[in-house]
Amino acid sequence: MKNTKRIATCGIMCALSIAVIYLATITDLLSLCGCYAAALIIVFIRIEYGSPSALTVYAVTAVVCWLILPDKLVAVVYTFAAGIYPIVKPYADKIKPKWLALVCKLAALNIELIAVYAAARFLFRFEAEGFWLTLATIGLADLSFILMDVLIDRLTIIYLVRYRDKLHRSGIL
Repeated sequence: MKNTKRIATCGIMCALSIAVIYLATITDLLSLCGCYAAALIIVFIRIEYGSPSALTVYAVTAVVCWLILPDKLVAVVYTFAAGIYPIVKPYADKIKPKWLALVCKLAALNIELIAVYAAARFLFRFEAEGFWLTLATIGLADLSFILMDVLIDRLTIIYLVRYRDKLHRSGIL
């Protein structure tokens, strides 16, 4: 019975993630926010059911995003940055000292961004607006990544302290 509840919860969270991302693509401004909101759903699954279930929800959501989203840039952001990060974060946070962990996380993000830019340029003949605009985009991505890192930490604590016991006692989880 426990596996049934886990599978059903993961399926519902996949659908919720896809709906959040799809609704966020209505405007360009909200598209990245939708990716980060869907990443918070992955955090919930990782806390409750572990990394394998979270990885499954991430993979299914990423594949469906690639298939149905009209804006493929949102699928790229979810697949290569926002969606996978909540699964990798607990392992990266084990690096001591904290500043070294942050440097490693940012280095991994920047390598992913440069790889995506290179793939867009050489595979799809996408021309960037300019070198400085590309650097500004990477800088803003780093800033939003740091904010997401702090947000995940804070929301995890709030969930564990305030809501987890209530959800378990009520039988929802």
